[in-house]
This record gives sequence, structure tokens and C-alpha cells, in this order.
Amino acid sequence: MDKVSRLHVAVIDDHRLLLAGMSHWLEADDAVGNCETYSSWRAFTARGSDPDVVLLDLMLNDGIPLESKIDRLNSRGIPVVVISAFAEPQTVIDAVSAGAMGYVSKSEHMATILAAAKAAVRGEMTVTEGLVPLDALNSPEPPRLSEKEREVATLYLGGSGLPVHKVAERIGISVSTTKTHLYRIRRRYEEAGFQVRTQLELRDALARHGYLQP
Repeated sequence: MDKVSRLHVAVIDDHRLLLAGMSHWLEADDAVGNCETYSSWRAFTARGSDPDVVLLDLMLNDGIPLESKIDRLNSRGIPVVVISAFAEPQTVIDAVSAGAMGYVSKSEHMATILAAAKAAVRGEMTVTEGLVPLDALNSPEPPRLSEKEREVATLYLGGSGLPVHKVAERIGISVSTTKTHLYRIRRRYEEAGFQVRTQLELRDALARHGYLQP
């Protein structure tokens, strides 16, 4: 059988009862050639396993960002399907933006989760229906802002909401330079494909991408 029909699956989840149930179901399926289970991310990395696909619990409570885990797996050519009981739309978007090939609710039937794993190996995205609008998953990547641009954005559009001349005084630059930074921030977003026609839209975009610090 080919790679997709006889999968080597790794499941990482700190809920041992759920882990045991998923393992039992997957091992009983003819499509799975090998199923490994790990109750922690560290246990998985220590083993040095090389599965075809990883089913990764969103909340392992280990202090390691989900993005770091996905990035590490993707760098080895291993696709990731995030499994979770959480259905917050932004969480789904963040996981997919980080490189996950799927986001499936733990309430789904195991056949659906396995189908998502097989799709991930084929390079196809799977997201549990209704969790997030499909167009949200195709949103453009946020632009990269310089440290100075982030500082200006935070003071002008963040909680402080300082006027331009006060922002300039706080940072120690001219008003003209401050306005130039604000102009460049807006242009970066427009060039990246974001609609930021108003100050409110720009503020929302910056906050959504973590650029506005408290």
C-alpha cells in the first residue's frame, strides 16, 4: 500500500483517556500502519519519531507555543493536524497561519479525524465545518513592522492614544518623522492586501496581529 493508505500517525495529547481511545481506534483501522501516542511534546521529541502526520493537541500546557511545535514539525516535512475542544475562530486562524494542515474538533468522529490526517499527507487542508469562515483562512500574511514602527503604532493607536506631537516627544523624534512612520505602517498593510482605509481598521489590524502592546 502507498504512504497515504498505510499511515504512520503520531498522536500528542495530555488527556490520557482520550489518547488511549484514539490509539485504539486508529490501530484498528486498515489505513493506519503504525500509531504512536505521546502524552507530552517533550516525550515526542525525545523519541525522535518520524511519522507521516501528527495529530497535535492544541493545549498541552507545557509553555511551548503551538507555532513553535508546528514550525519544528513542518521543517522536517511532517504535516500537522491540530485537534482541540476549543472552537474560537481566531485560534483556528492562528493555527492554520502557523502552518497546520488542519484543525479538527475533538467532538468529531474518529473517521473524520483520520480523514483529516490523510488529507494533510496529501497536502490538503481540513477544518471542522462551521468553526471559521473559509475566507478567513485565506487572509494575507501580516506585514513585518520595524521596532520603531511598532513603538509609534503602540503610542498613537494603542491604549495611550497620544497625539502625534506627544508620540514624537516620547520617542525623541520629529513630528515629521513620526508621521512618516505612520504613513509607512498603513502602506505596509495596504501592500500586504489588508483593507485599512480608516484609523479604526488600521488599529484593529495591528491589534489582531499583536503589534499594539499594552
